[in-house]
Amino acid sequence: MPPMSIDDEQLLETLQLARDLCIGIGAFAVTPSGEVGSVQSPVATTPDITGRIEALAQACLSHPDARGVEPFWNAEVLPSSESGYDTLACVAVPLHTGGQWLGLLGVVDTWLPELDHEQRVGLLDIAHGLEAQMAPVQADTRGSVPPAATEGQEAAALETLFPEAAGGGGTAEPPPPGPGEQGTPQSPPAAGQLHSHAASADAPVGPLVAPDSFLGEVADNLPDGLVVAREDGTIIFANGMLADISGWAQDEILGGEVSALLAADDQPLSFGASRPGETASLLGVDAPGRVRVRSTSGQQVDADVRGNRFASSVAGDCYVALLRATTHPGLPGVEEAPAAGDATSFLDALDEGVMACDADGTVVLDNRAARMLQGLASSASLVGQRFPTTTALRSATGSPLPRTHHPLHRALQGMVVRSEQLQVDGEDGRRHLLVTSSKPIEVAGRQGALMLLRDMTVQLEDEAWLMHTALHDPLTGLANRHLLIDYLRRTIVRFRTRGGPMAVIYLDLDDFGAINEEHGHDAGDELLVAVGRRLQAGLRLNDIVARLGADEFVIAHATPDDTDVDLVVSRIRESLSAPFQVGGHMVTVTARIGWVSVDPRHEEPSDLMARVDLALGHGAGTRSGA
Repeated sequence: MPPMSIDDEQLLETLQLARDLCIGIGAFAVTPSGEVGSVQSPVATTPDITGRIEALAQACLSHPDARGVEPFWNAEVLPSSESGYDTLACVAVPLHTGGQWLGLLGVVDTWLPELDHEQRVGLLDIAHGLEAQMAPVQADTRGSVPPAATEGQEAAALETLFPEAAGGGGTAEPPPPGPGEQGTPQSPPAAGQLHSHAASADAPVGPLVAPDSFLGEVADNLPDGLVVAREDGTIIFANGMLADISGWAQDEILGGEVSALLAADDQPLSFGASRPGETASLLGVDAPGRVRVRSTSGQQVDADVRGNRFASSVAGDCYVALLRATTHPGLPGVEEAPAAGDATSFLDALDEGVMACDADGTVVLDNRAARMLQGLASSASLVGQRFPTTTALRSATGSPLPRTHHPLHRALQGMVVRSEQLQVDGEDGRRHLLVTSSKPIEVAGRQGALMLLRDMTVQLEDEAWLMHTALHDPLTGLANRHLLIDYLRRTIVRFRTRGGPMAVIYLDLDDFGAINEEHGHDAGDELLVAVGRRLQAGLRLNDIVARLGADEFVIAHATPDDTDVDLVVSRIRESLSAPFQVGGHMVTVTARIGWVSVDPRHEEPSDLMARVDLALGHGAGTRSGA
């Protein structure tokens, strides 16, 4: 993967860790340009498997969730005439560092179910490690001026960008002083007055980018208000949109104080050069926030603000901020929120949640279900407010959902979210399972977002119950043959890559039919349930116990040697030696117990089960070697 510039050995180790963690047959990393690095399991011997893994990796780049933040699943698309048994599937994790998308990390198998909690957390940790390896490389590509640029080249670049400010050693000549700029600092400005303190004689207060320059033209056509201020709060640049928001002319804003432009409640803020930290707060540098802009009408316009601090070679330490006017009825130059009208009652009748917001993140449409399914008060509409975040809304893993992962926020970034699972703490004290989708839509001529929410708790619980029923014995709750074979397949694959033996222990109760005849079938069922419980209690958590027939049980047990198997068999005999109370009677049981060993290099689950069935059918004794 040349563009990543990661050491091949590091990448190989990362991919092997991901593959082994998810018990896959391969793993890959793919860059946005389509370059793929991959590794496959030694057991994946099909000649074309590497090419298929790489093709699947490249196909994942066009998946709707490829640039998202959550792992997603994808699979090969095979012709209908081919069997789907060997179709490659993968789980892929998007890689990011800062605001840059780096590509995907994925694990491939012929059948890839939902990851368990340990695998999911581990795969995300591996992905973060890969991001950390890639981050320094990506950071080196940023920067507008090459490190080797000479002082003359830098000056020429400045003169090209800022022709009005580059002369005279990089210091712009200040314009004539405006009203209120002479003498000592003035009292808080009244409406119609912006300049509230004197500018330093040796510091530039004129525009760094003149309105008639190309960059000035670009700045004036930004959709947001742009303001640049020195550390002492003096405004040294303002674009046309800021003038539109406030009603002040650009030349009235230049040279004034940020405190005179912004206001809290009905009183303008005022501060002097001795309090530069307040400038950062007002410009939203500490964190994206909200401010109020004083307008010439005497009213105030709410605006979202985000900014940054930078060291200018022309004007010294400065703050730059973008201000976006938010929906606020009745204020000049700002759109009013569209009325929901009679549609509100129809929307509130829906069980599905519906919420839409404009490009600024202000809610323009919502219903009762959308508020309730996000853990919010369901009675009051949120129209006209910023779309909410709440600690009650959680990711599929149960962790708090950050605002940047909220479906509406992601749709505002141009992403499409399809059928993503979330959780919410409901008013009834239960955790509800949600499915949400969102996508960008046009609102008032700009890109907004629409989100749909559905409570899938009952449906998903029913599906989980059906899945459990399909894979477990309905009487004892133990694994059935299907789940046992799947467990054996996954364990054999893991042992082929990591090494390790395994034994399959089987037992057949003696004279079980006589117990049924003497005490009845209900007593026989009670006995089978009790035997299953004792078997589970005497084994390790990672062993699996299955019931195959009326009185036939099978245990898959990872073992270091034959001695360990003998100890397990002895423990099983001891657990069955105590009498059982069933149907009001005390009964004792004995069992024929044997085991077969597994060679992961040559064994397949179907062949192994055939050996077990043969041993059970022949009534094998205490041991069956392999």
